[in-house]
Amino acid sequence: MRTKIAFVTERCTGCGGAPVCRVYCPCGALRLVDDIDHFPFKRMQVDPVLCTGCGSCVARGPNGSRIFGCPWDAIRLTAVQEAVGE
Repeated sequence: MRTKIAFVTERCTGCGGAPVCRVYCPCGALRLVDDIDHFPFKRMQVDPVLCTGCGSCVARGPNGSRIFGCPWDAIRLTAVQEAVGE
């Protein structure tokens, strides 16, 4: 049973069309979509059905050093109920 799910914040820039977080997602749960509030830019969106909450998109190493994941710190893990409105 999942307890967490990834959530993309407003800090997401879509990495200029080459999103880093998508590379590290083992489930294919992240996809690039149009940012309707900031056309013509794009941003990432999490598919809540595919996301397992593994944290690969947000992982950091010791003392905050980046191992992989979002370079803009725009993805957070949150409780499943908060993310899907249960």
